[in-house]
Amino acid sequence: MNLPPKTYHPKPTRGFTVIELIVSTGIIILILGLVFFSYPRFKARSSLAALAREIGLLVREAQVYGLAVKEFPEQQLLFPPYGVHISKDKPREVIFFGDIGSHAFIYESGDGCGEDSTECIRRMTLSGPEYIDKICVIPGGGQGGDEDLTEVCDIDGLNITFRRPDPEAWIVADDPLKRYNGARIYLRSNKDSRETRTVRIWITGQISIQ
Repeated sequence: MNLPPKTYHPKPTRGFTVIELIVSTGIIILILGLVFFSYPRFKARSSLAALAREIGLLVREAQVYGLAVKEFPEQQLLFPPYGVHISKDKPREVIFFGDIGSHAFIYESGDGCGEDSTECIRRMTLSGPEYIDKICVIPGGGQGGDEDLTEVCDIDGLNITFRRPDPEAWIVADDPLKRYNGARIYLRSNKDSRETRTVRIWITGQISIQ
């Protein structure tokens, strides 16, 4: 008995309904909205973290130069201490300097930067929305320890200097004879004021980013 050959009839594929398409589109729009809403804060957080690392590396560079007795760039046979200076009046500027002036532990500004007539070796300018919100020191008289963590933020400037053979950091503000146990540099962004970063320097020379 001969049977007729079977013919294959493919099942019709089922597409999206209008309701499913609307729901899928709504989910995509919601996800994209959350991403775009969070992006400014994410960018501010990333930029602050990068700036904090850059300032921390600048302090570390001063420490390496000071302890390694590096020659001053513009004056031969001169091996000064090196440090970082921040002024309250210039929250978008960080100065890397060699302490060759008459006032030890204090940055003495001069004309220009990178010339033999000034202590300034390099100037870091904060051109983005990030800026130095405030600078604070931690009392203690330079005796080490963290017994008193009460910050003093009513200062005009911060100087962090390293000089051989002393491995510790010399942290002073306006008075070169008054030494502190630590310092904090607070960073903030105009893009999102909720985002902050802190660079902390201990008298021991340890540097941390918070």
